[in-house]
Amino acid sequence: MFHVWRKRSKEKCASLSFEQTWGSNTRLQGSLPEARPPRRSFLIAYTGDTLKVHIQNLVIPADDRCFRNLDTKHAHCLKQFYENQQMCHTILIGNIVSDVTTDKGNLSKFLQEPGKVAVETLGGNHTRHALQCLFASQTKPISMVTCRLYNKLPDELALQLGYEHNASYTLGKPTSLVDLVNVFRKEEQQK
Repeated sequence: MFHVWRKRSKEKCASLSFEQTWGSNTRLQGSLPEARPPRRSFLIAYTGDTLKVHIQNLVIPADDRCFRNLDTKHAHCLKQFYENQQMCHTILIGNIVSDVTTDKGNLSKFLQEPGKVAVETLGGNHTRHALQCLFASQTKPISMVTCRLYNKLPDELALQLGYEHNASYTLGKPTSLVDLVNVFRKEEQQK
């Protein structure tokens, strides 16, 4: 069990615990403030809908909203991976912190123009860092990423979304040696 505190006011805003048993999913249990508005009211792109965001519009989340600190070694590994990719398949979780229109048509245009909108990266912060480093070095830059966007989330929900994003990737099945051999065999058969 751990508690999430607001830095400035030293007020407890959530009590969370992690539960993991062998062979089952990791679950976040606990209580977030009951008076919080529903998450959907902050969501810009509804149910399965995502928007493209220029990599230069993504920013690191504020300390109070950051689920975990940036691990530069992990970000470097991601950078090496993305050097050989033409696009980023990871869907990032973003929170718009700029004062911009939430009309989806106009917002979509602003999101794709560098420097027009500030979007905190609540989920996928290591990917953001890796892609921004690649973009700055002009080494096969990936300029657009896909984001599920929220608007002006409270700190509690920002932390929860960061946790949920990371938990979903932690639970993914690792690629085994057998998986790799099967893929290579299929590629050889297609030649």
